[in-house]
Formats: sequence, structure tokens, C-alpha cells
Amino acid sequence: SKFGIDNAILEKESLPRPKVCAGGITARINKLFDFDITCLVHRQVRQILFSYEMKEKFILSWPDPFIYTIERANFDYYLAQKAAEKGTKIYDNTKVEKVEGENIYTNKGVFKAHYVVDAGGAGSFLSKKIQVKRRWAKTLQADVKVPLDILEKYNEKIRADLNRVPLGWAWVFPKKDHLTVGIGCMTRSTKRYQLVSLLKIYLDFLFPVYEKIKVASYPISLPSWTNKVAKDNFLLIGEAGNFVDPLSGEGIFWGIKSGKLAANFLKSIIEKKKSCEEFNKIAQKEIFYYLRVLFLISAFFYRMPSFFLDWAKKSNRVREYFAKMLQGKLTAERLFNFLPKDNLYSNLTRQGLRDG
Repeated sequence: SKFGIDNAILEKESLPRPKVCAGGITARINKLFDFDITCLVHRQVRQILFSYEMKEKFILSWPDPFIYTIERANFDYYLAQKAAEKGTKIYDNTKVEKVEGENIYTNKGVFKAHYVVDAGGAGSFLSKKIQVKRRWAKTLQADVKVPLDILEKYNEKIRADLNRVPLGWAWVFPKKDHLTVGIGCMTRSTKRYQLVSLLKIYLDFLFPVYEKIKVASYPISLPSWTNKVAKDNFLLIGEAGNFVDPLSGEGIFWGIKSGKLAANFLKSIIEKKKSCEEFNKIAQKEIFYYLRVLFLISAFFYRMPSFFLDWAKKSNRVREYFAKMLQGKLTAERLFNFLPKDNLYSNLTRQGLRDG
């Protein structure tokens, strides 16, 4: 809207819309907004407790917050309101059923648009038109009520347990009046009932007393470097285009970053009515390159977790780089260049993962 382009958001459900989400966003997200989001933040995280097989390794501490926790429904609704203030039209309870050229068919009639931006998540039907490949990570999480003393223990701290699940991690994120506790893994063979069992063991280990408020599972679509994210007059952003951090599973930052990238791209082509194909090159250069570096770093986390944690525990530089990367003050490439790549490459080559 700020570019003077008529646009609208079609949302299939009522706003604010509840979504299953761990609710953690890295502090680098501040660089993407020209307005303040602190009113939405439940907790400002300055510590990460890293553990391996449930045994504490070290605590990464930093004076400035590097992660915020939020309630996803309120966060998304706030952004929609900000867009509406700039002139974007919001149509909720409007489900897109089909897109043909400039015609968008919905349960509330037909909309027309020169260009269509699909932010429909991993289930996006436009992504099927260009055969987006999906590599799934499986997750299961619970919102839990705990005694006040335990809640305050996590006031500015999250917990990250590596090797709690195969090729994955377990986490505790603090919210305003509860904790979000979850597990995620990248193995195809792990079944939901196994995740349910592992989550219960994890909760019982952490908390002598707790009450589950809500339990939900959701898949995360990890990036694939050969994917196209644009064709003809449409393009994909967010998880629809696999713009997801393969290290942490964070999707919010990359959804917004890809959305801003798409807006700037459309501004440059809209008067010429060009195809969206050029966006594929821009996405590779501006986002997928960075995500590929994060994929290589994630190999330390998930395939050599004990090695990585021991290395990070001994190295002030690794811990500093990691914190600054989350804040957006340092690139993932800087962190990766500091890591012992000989160990990484030999491990990836043995497992046939070097090409992502």
C-alpha cells in the first residue's frame, strides 16, 4: 500500500485467527518494521539453556534480547491492522478456491488482480502449480500451566535440548502466563505416537507439576534450493515458498522478509506487467543463499550435537556470533566460517547431505 498499489488480503478465517506456533521470533525482525512491536511481546529472551540428552551443557547469555516470544494470533492481527492503516483491504472469512490468470475464485465471489501473492502456508495450492518440493520436519507442542516459581525461572530464558529426539530438538518457550513446550524432528520414520510419548517424558522430566492447556502438532516445510517460487503472474512467500529457517524452524521472520521482498519486486514490474519469473533469481540471492548457510550450521546441531555444544561451550566467539546472528547484527556466514568445516563436510559427505 505504501507504494500506492491497490491490494487486498484474502483470509479464509475470521481475524484474529489462532495458529499453532511456538511463538518465538528472532530479534532481527526489528529490522523489517518501521513501527514498534514491543506491545506484542510476552517475554524478551536473553538466555538459552543448551542441554544434550537432558544434561545441561551451558547457558548462552547476552545483555540484549535475541529472541521475543509472542502470541501468534495477536501478532498476525496487529500486522493486518497496520496494513489496513496504509490502505490494504482486508477480507476475512474469504476462502480462495481457485486461481485462473487474473481471476481469484472464492466463497464470496470472484476477485481480480494483476498479480497474486500466495502466503497460504505449506498447503498452498498455487505451490502445487509449480511443484514445490517439500521436506518435512514433524513437531508436537503443548501449552502448559506451571507453578509461578517455575514460570519465573523461564522469565528471560528458553531451553533447547539436543538429541532428545532423532535429528531434532526439544524446547521450552516462556509466554505471559504459561510455557510452550515442544519437540521437533526431521526423520520420516518418526510417528506421531512416538512424538506424543517423547513429549510426555520431556514434560515429566522438567516439571513435577503441570497442566496441559492445549496440545497440537504441525509440520514444518524445510527449504529446497532447487524450488521455484514464482511463475506467470503469481509468487509464493513464507512457508508456501519454503522460506523457513532449517536451523530453528522459525518461519515468521522469513515470511515477513519474503513478503517485503515480493512487495519491492512487484513495485518494480507492475507498470510493465512483466512475468513474476524474475523473482526466482531474487529469492535465491536474497534468501535461499542465507538459508543454505543455516542448513550447513544446522548439521552441527542435529548430526553432531555433542560436538557442537562442546565447541560452543569452549568458544566465546561462537557464542557471541550465535547471539549476534539472532539479533541480525552478524550474518550466518560469519558464524559458519568460524566453525570447523572439515568435521562438518566429512560428516555430511558420509551421510549424502552435502547438496541439501
